[in-house]
Amino acid sequence: KRIRRLSVFILPGFIVWGGIFLYFAGVGRFGPFWEAVFEYNRYYAAYNTGGILTNLRSFLTNSEFFFSPALKEVWPLGLLSAAWLPLSRGTYGPVRRSFFVLLLLGTLVAVAAPGLFFPHYYQLLLPPLIIVSALFLSDLAGFMEARAPSLKAGGVTLTFLLAAGYLSYHQALYLMMGPEEISEKKYGTIFIHSRELGKRIGETTTPCDTIYEWGAETGLYYYSRRKAASGIFNVYHLMVGPLEYRFKKFEKLSASLENSPPALFIWSNRYGKVDDGPLARFIRDNYNPVGIYMEYDIYEYKHRKAPGGDDCTEKEKTG
Repeated sequence: KRIRRLSVFILPGFIVWGGIFLYFAGVGRFGPFWEAVFEYNRYYAAYNTGGILTNLRSFLTNSEFFFSPALKEVWPLGLLSAAWLPLSRGTYGPVRRSFFVLLLLGTLVAVAAPGLFFPHYYQLLLPPLIIVSALFLSDLAGFMEARAPSLKAGGVTLTFLLAAGYLSYHQALYLMMGPEEISEKKYGTIFIHSRELGKRIGETTTPCDTIYEWGAETGLYYYSRRKAASGIFNVYHLMVGPLEYRFKKFEKLSASLENSPPALFIWSNRYGKVDDGPLARFIRDNYNPVGIYMEYDIYEYKHRKAPGGDDCTEKEKTG
């Protein structure tokens, strides 16, 4: 009976993931899929840390991570979830109490596993915190019904209104802010700068031009509407993992850039200076510096055709 109940939760994931595995195996790209989804993320989780278990220990023992400022707008949900534990019932319809406890704990592991604790990681906690907070209100009503029925309606309503009022206040503040203000509040100006530079790149290049950024701001490609000159367009792939893994990636990147040099090469100084980087000679031999925008150094290919001299085919223009 328990196996049948458990299969209700296991089967959908098994079907979906099984289909994904079979697809990549069928098209002959299972190796790159496994590397991108599993190997890289395992290396990423160990970057500047000791791995997933170390990240989890840091999360549970460091109040700065566990009580992250990213959660300050929703802390009543955490409070209600904690209060649910002593009041909770053994079963909720066909689902046992342990399911919700494990759901919450499993989500905490998911937040902690990467080890860098960026604010957006914590959004994973919203669904289980909301579910468990709702269960708390239900259980609180049952608890008060048995002990103080005359206070039941008022007690549950007051608890709900206090939590909802706090959540609504912070949500109202965000609704009055624009996307730029929200981005700067959470992450500083990094994404605003990459958007502005991406738009400038789009204005000074043609649809046939490719670009490349030594960095991790994929927004440059998105806002410029220009393709990357290499399939490896995030510098973290060259920074995490065993030396052999990184060297193989760098060889692939170098070959891509040498075979098809991008019209513009953008270097993000967040990841060191150009002259100290592994592509310093390639840039020096093939590119001229044309400008600096915030933390980005911009280089133009020496043999690039004039922006108006676009001779690519219609198929290449449209992708």
